[in-house]
Order: sequence, then structure tokens, then C-alpha cells
Amino acid sequence: MKTKPGLDADLGRDLLRPSPFNLAFERESGVLLFNSLRRSIATLVGPHAGELGRLLTNRGVLTSNGALPPDDRDRMLAEGFVVPANADEMSFARQRFGQKRFGSNSVSVVIAPTLGCNMRCPYCFEKEAGGYQSPKALSAGNRQRILFFLTNLVTRRRLGLHINWFGGESLLCIKTVLEMTRCFRLTCEAAKVPFSSSMVTNGYLLTRDYAKSLVEEGVSSIQVTFDGPRDIHDTIRFTRTGKPTFDRILTNVLEASEFLRIGLRIQVSARNSGRIVELLAHMKEAGLAKCLSNVYFYPLYGDAQGGACGGCTVPTMEMKEFAACEIGLLRAASAMGFPVELLPSPGLPCFGLNPSGFALDSEGNAYKCEHLLGRAESAVFNVADGGELDAFAPGYRQWFEYDPYEIPECRECALLPMCNGYCPLTKLKTAAQCEVEEIRCPPWKYNLRERLELYLDKGDDSASLGESESALNCPE
Repeated sequence: MKTKPGLDADLGRDLLRPSPFNLAFERESGVLLFNSLRRSIATLVGPHAGELGRLLTNRGVLTSNGALPPDDRDRMLAEGFVVPANADEMSFARQRFGQKRFGSNSVSVVIAPTLGCNMRCPYCFEKEAGGYQSPKALSAGNRQRILFFLTNLVTRRRLGLHINWFGGESLLCIKTVLEMTRCFRLTCEAAKVPFSSSMVTNGYLLTRDYAKSLVEEGVSSIQVTFDGPRDIHDTIRFTRTGKPTFDRILTNVLEASEFLRIGLRIQVSARNSGRIVELLAHMKEAGLAKCLSNVYFYPLYGDAQGGACGGCTVPTMEMKEFAACEIGLLRAASAMGFPVELLPSPGLPCFGLNPSGFALDSEGNAYKCEHLLGRAESAVFNVADGGELDAFAPGYRQWFEYDPYEIPECRECALLPMCNGYCPLTKLKTAAQCEVEEIRCPPWKYNLRERLELYLDKGDDSASLGESESALNCPE
């Protein structure tokens, strides 16, 4: 008998089995149990906690409905730790992933008005994409083509629109950013569909007046990156003429936070990992902890053989090495009052998985990943080609058909419903993809236990699981 995925049915309803998405971690107070499909947390205590934890992470075991005490059984069923024996949770998770992906009612677009930049960070992908040599900006003709293309997409399909301004450095084209954001906002208002906009910037040009103008036109949030305390940051993120940038960026972020929601991305490498806490302390003293919407840490990692990323001169880190470092940074940031997210928010791991998600460069080329910007051979279409997306266009179809639930290594992982394959670019064999060919997993796969313990220890709003969660204390 065929049953609905994830639901009870007459056949086998008296038998239970553990969810395939359970993870158990032994600790002094008992066993910490986590379910990645429901994002449920339970603390198992008592003399049999270890045995029960092992039972609940054994995908193949079956038990009768009456084998567990009624209270424990009902609560474990409610939290998703045990399910009816005939429930197909893998199909349920896959369907939920598909609904998020193909049921989206919005267009998500990254626009790089230029690949040119006022800085010369040695690890930046734009260096390889030609942004350093030929920093072309959007021409008037290409601006009009992008506006026409997105207006047509939004109005004909009645879709909402999110624009993320990227680069290069998008504030080098502030006039273009403001004018196009205004046009997009007015188009969405006329069509009565949602509009939102954000920006990734190095922050060097983010004056108070620019921040105010961005908000007035519809840009509500920005992301700014730091590379460590002043002395390290200024040797990595310097201007084209070699000038330091740390103090100016810090001042700009403080002033801009009056108008914009600001998130910080802190790059972590083998060079600066031991001094990131020093950076956080400096920022807290400057008053930044109260001004930010979120802080997260990002690794500079090498390729599968441990080489440097794109030939850059900054010492890199492998993901497991970064994960071990990151948990200490999350503890420090949380203790200082910085807002941190301990697990990814529900949703797609990448805008490129949205059929209507892509990145546009100054030539009107569209890519399914912002890290391919400027590599014309990887473009899936150009906005000049017409006003409709073609799912069967060369390069686009493989993204359209990509399914992490078909990857054996992913299907065997208990974190799949939360990860959903993480970065698709590292799994798709595109002609001009980044140097990393391995199946790359997120850092929280390697420090999940510590993240969950930090969440439970904090017990307040300074650390978030990214979604509502519930705790289950199982008695002896």
C-alpha cells in the first residue's frame, strides 16, 4: 500500500522506528538528541539514556507502539524523534525542499553594477574574473535591458522581487544603484507585489548620506566584511593605493546603522584566527554590538589538496579546522552580546536553487552563482536574449534538475533536511566552477554538538537556532 510521505497510515501504524534524521551526543547531564527535520532538541536523562540515544539513531530498528511509556512515546512522536514504521520521511523532506524551491513566489537577483573595486583584497574572486583589469560599469543600455527584463518577469508572473547589490564594489555606482532600486520599487508597488533590497559592500564608501539615500529608495540591509583587528585587516583589505581601511569602515558602519540593518561577515584564516576575539572586543568597546542585526564567521578555505584559494597569499583553512575554531568565536561573540545564528535559517541554501534566482553582471550576463560573475562562459543567458527564462538553455538545465536528495553521500547524512546539499556549485561539474571539486559540507556539521550546547546554555535571545524550537526532557 502506498502511503503519504511522513504521515501515519493503517499499515504498520502500531510499529515505530527512529527518524533517519536524529543525532545523539553524550554529555555529563545525559544525552543531547537533535532532529534536523523538525529542529527538535531533547535531553535524555537517567540510567538508560545512552542506550535510548543509540536506539534512536539506528535507522533500521523497529519497536512496537507499546514498548515505550505512553508519555515518552507521545512526546517523541510529537517532536519527530520516532515515526510510524511506514512513514517515508526522506520523501517528505524531499517534497518540502521542492516546495521551497519551486513554490517560491519571488525573483531573487544579485546585480553587480561593476566588478571594479576600490580595494585590492588578495583573495577576491573578482581578481580572476577581470574586475581588476577592466572594471566596466553598467552602461545605460544594459541598465535599461535589466530593468525591462525584470519588470517583465515580475509583472507577467506576479512575482515579488528581491535585489541584492553586489560587486566589485557596488557603491562605486551609487547613482545607478539608487536609480534602479527606485525603478524596481515603483514597479513592484504598481504591480502590488513585495519588494526588498540589500547590499554587500566593503563599507569604505558607506557615508551617512549614502546610507540615508539607500534606505529612502528601498535598500534596507547591508553586509560588511572585516578581516581581523586593525593591523591584520589593513594588510589584507587595503585601497588600490595601499591606504588602510579599518578605522574608516568601522566609523561608517556605526553611522550607517542609524538607518540600515547591518550584518557583519568576519573572514577567518590561519593568519587571523587567533585574534578574532580581539576584533570582537574592539567592536564591542566601539558600541557596535548593539548596532548589528547579525554577525557570522566565514572561512578562507583551500582546495581539496589544501592549496590556497585562487592562488591568494592569505593562509587558508580546511572546513573541519575552521569549524573547531568557529565554535569558540561563536561563544565569545554571544557572550559579548553580538547577535549570532547557531543554525541556518529555514529555506534554500543558495538563491541559485530558485528557478527565478540568478546573478547579473554589468554586461547583462546571468549566472546561477555570484562567484561565477564575470566568467562569460558560465553564463546561462543574457538579458538581451528576451524577456523569458528558458529552463532548457545550456548551463541552466543542470541547475534546474539538481537534486541533493539524489546524491548518495547526502542521503546518508542525518543533516540533509537542514543542509539541503549546502553549496550546489561544488557538486555541479560546470566548465568554469571554482577550484573546489569535492562535496563540501557546512561547518556546523562538524560542530553541531557545541552549537546546540551553546544554545541550551545561553537560554536567551542572543543566540538563535534560526527557527522556533522546543525542548524535550525525557524522565528516567
